[in-house]
Amino acid sequence: NLPPELRGDQLLYNLSWIYYLNNEFDRAFEGFNALFQKNPSNSVVSYALGNSLLHLDRANLANGFYRNALNQILARRERLGRLEMRTESDFFLLSYLASLYNNIGVSYAYNSAVGNNIQNEQEAFRNFVLASEYFDQVRTSNIDLERMEKRTVMLENNNIGVATYNVMAMQGRRNLKETVMIDDYIPKDMFYVR
Repeated sequence: NLPPELRGDQLLYNLSWIYYLNNEFDRAFEGFNALFQKNPSNSVVSYALGNSLLHLDRANLANGFYRNALNQILARRERLGRLEMRTESDFFLLSYLASLYNNIGVSYAYNSAVGNNIQNEQEAFRNFVLASEYFDQVRTSNIDLERMEKRTVMLENNNIGVATYNVMAMQGRRNLKETVMIDDYIPKDMFYVR
């Protein structure tokens, strides 16, 4: 019902983000999907769409959107060269890669739980390890980590990253779909990674 001059991609992203935060994943999916149709090369939109799909129990589709986001980021990273956590941009990119790899791992873990497929389990583990490495790089940097603390799990009086928790869940050989954790962080800005 908004006039045309107030409609825009960022507004739709913000509304979808709010739906996502309120666990209205079907409505979040609709908004993120509409944005993806217009912005297929925006990795943040693709990532947010993947998260919505994971919550809607569509792990195969989520994995495709995560792969799209990852391809966009890896192309950018090749242009940037080595990231050394000296800038906030490096922080954002490594933090985002930690979330992205974790959720790719979750999509494989969900698929392994459904199909009892060892290859999916191995891919899940590999992606959780990568996510853990990126998360540890961010945690050991000098950048303010207040935002990262929301993406940790308290376990035996230690604050560990979600991906590290997922590695431990896989080693425990429990029901992966019930034990692995989605990194629910979605950037507030659809241009979070520039």
